[in-house]
Amino acid sequence: MGLGTTTPTILGYDWLGNPQYTQLDEKTLQSIADQTGGKYFKSVDDKTLREVYSGLSSDIVHEKEDTSIKDYFIAAALVLLCIEFWLRYGRGRIIQ
Repeated sequence: MGLGTTTPTILGYDWLGNPQYTQLDEKTLQSIADQTGGKYFKSVDDKTLREVYSGLSSDIVHEKEDTSIKDYFIAAALVLLCIEFWLRYGRGRIIQ
């Protein structure tokens, strides 16, 4: 999504006090969208931004991700419990 204005905007000033301008590089953003199979949207004010955001929800496909780390914590706790039992009741009996 390209956010910007129709005119060059002052981004900041260099150490000599000269203004540094920025412009929206639409050609590059459109190229990226084409290469990745996406869509390019341009917004220059609140109205067009609202239009873009209202249309995005219908285009997005939601996929459920099963990335729970709960199982790793349970496995680590069981390993630590086994180590503790071995240290307490095993051959060395380090813990009294």
